[in-house]
Amino acid sequence: WAACDASAAGDFKVASQNFCKAAGIMEYLETDALPQWNAKGTVSQESLPSEIIVGACKGLKLLFLIQAQQMAVATILIKPGTPNYGLLAKLCLSITEKVEEFVNVMRKEAFPQMNKMDTEFFTLLTFQIYYQRSLALYFQARQNWDEGRYGMGIAML
Repeated sequence: WAACDASAAGDFKVASQNFCKAAGIMEYLETDALPQWNAKGTVSQESLPSEIIVGACKGLKLLFLIQAQQMAVATILIKPGTPNYGLLAKLCLSITEKVEEFVNVMRKEAFPQMNKMDTEFFTLLTFQIYYQRSLALYFQARQNWDEGRYGMGIAML
């Protein structure tokens, strides 16, 4: 919750750091704790909460990294002056790729847990993919425009 609270308060740098910490926790669960725990027991994966399934932890790690990167974009945009549009384009395109990877991981490695999630969440993620890709093109167009490549900038829009 600390990351969400920091984001709501406009402290995107702290929010990004907290999302990265959450991703680190999920990575620890995915790679160390859960495989060791699963090796010791015979508990059915379906009876466990989604947060302690290896595939779901892998997906949640990606989701937290996506949110951290979105906070990095917000940090750049609130700074005074002209932002580095090329960097923003790369960050937004990377967010798009990570969202697609998250959906693929959930489908392949945590499908039963994915089915427990609200379907509207995945509708939002689909929107995010298109939105972030559009932002990447917009920021790349702005970079081209600022560098005097007007035709390329217009073509990207």
